[in-house]
Amino acid sequence: KMWDQTLVDFIEHRYEEHESRESTVKVLYALLWAFPHLGGSARSRFPQAFASMRGWTRLSPPSSRPPLPKQAAYAIAAKLLEYGQERAALGCLVMFETYCRIGELLALRMFQIVAPDRHSGGAAGCPTIVLNATELQVPSKTGEMDSSIAFDLPEHRWVGMLLVQLKEAFATHNMEPVVN
Repeated sequence: KMWDQTLVDFIEHRYEEHESRESTVKVLYALLWAFPHLGGSARSRFPQAFASMRGWTRLSPPSSRPPLPKQAAYAIAAKLLEYGQERAALGCLVMFETYCRIGELLALRMFQIVAPDRHSGGAAGCPTIVLNATELQVPSKTGEMDSSIAFDLPEHRWVGMLLVQLKEAFATHNMEPVVN
């Protein structure tokens, strides 16, 4: 009981001082780790503190980090080109333009690059990548398979076309990684 009220006071102080919610939550769990004899979960051992943390979340919902500025991503790719790392530079651009995760990029194989169908409109007329292909039997973080990302915007279509050119250069190596 005493710990619970002390934690509530601590949480209120941290909130008023605009401190990090994440680091404050860690204190709750650090206490349970440091004092295993307290037993139970944070919710059962410190109900008022847990409620205070929920209130903090409602008052200040977490937000995602802003993305890397386009100029920075392209500068990184340019530096990789300078070092002769063409495929890594292309991978950097693909990750920036598609928001794919590093693991998805590293798992990407040549057969997952789909050239545009010149006779079709819409997404079929654009270069596309297929993430988490069924053939690889590795679902995405959310359990999805065969997620298509079309390079359909004019400002990033050229990145998709570079991928298609790379695939054509490795026409007989379908399982070749796109980035190695």
